[in-house]
Amino acid sequence: MGREKGAKKRTLMMVYAHCEQTGNFRFNNALVKRLTGEELSNQFDTTKIDTSAMLPAELKERDLFIVHLGKGWHQFVRGIAHGYHALEPVSADDVHDWDYVPGILDKTDDSEAGVLSLAFNQQILQHFLYGNRIVQLFINVPRRTRGKDTNSFDYLIGDQTVTVSQLQIEMDFIVEKNGEIALAEAKCAAGALPRDFAVVQVYLPYKRLLKMLGHKLEAKKIRSMFFVQYTRPDGKDCIRVYEYTFADPQSMSSLRFVRNAEYVLNKEQKR
Repeated sequence: MGREKGAKKRTLMMVYAHCEQTGNFRFNNALVKRLTGEELSNQFDTTKIDTSAMLPAELKERDLFIVHLGKGWHQFVRGIAHGYHALEPVSADDVHDWDYVPGILDKTDDSEAGVLSLAFNQQILQHFLYGNRIVQLFINVPRRTRGKDTNSFDYLIGDQTVTVSQLQIEMDFIVEKNGEIALAEAKCAAGALPRDFAVVQVYLPYKRLLKMLGHKLEAKKIRSMFFVQYTRPDGKDCIRVYEYTFADPQSMSSLRFVRNAEYVLNKEQKR
């Protein structure tokens, strides 16, 4: 894994050097593949950078990160503070000891879907949103899509305009109650809690949903959540939930923290 991460960072710097030489900071997957050769097992994963810790030091010094434009194109943009958001600490009052009976499939899937399935099945999502474990929600399990209309739009990062066209946007989980919609994105951390996350993970699904339902849905009726499953230093498994909103739906930089909570998973014996 460490070797793969090192190769990924070297590739990013090769791509940046090429862009700097040509004066064009847009690049595509074909260039990444040509530069990587056989070094990386998955060349197309190179541009997926979920935390700022994965950015090469040289890019951090230049205050640069990568955004996706769609159709296999990407771009270096300035403003890492706009691209990544530090996860807020959780107060002691918002830490919940969460007793539950584990299912057979728990921990068989360490993907985003596995985290959200656990959070929904054990009523963590319901409790966080509405303070009630047994509240009834309508659930929608969407798929990745590159729809020509809803996945093509402009948005702002600071004062920079980004234009995306048929961009593949993941919407991990959607629930609805009384005309209010909650979007959930997730990460299964390998051990410790990450320091930050890529804002696009919550912004792009939010933006796409507004494009889909803007005539039916007010921006204030969308609740954007980020889930992280991780292991505490004492060995206990936890799920943290963070809720965010966007002061300006057109600007990714307008992310605002609403609240968070931590659920400490205490497994009960099956009855």
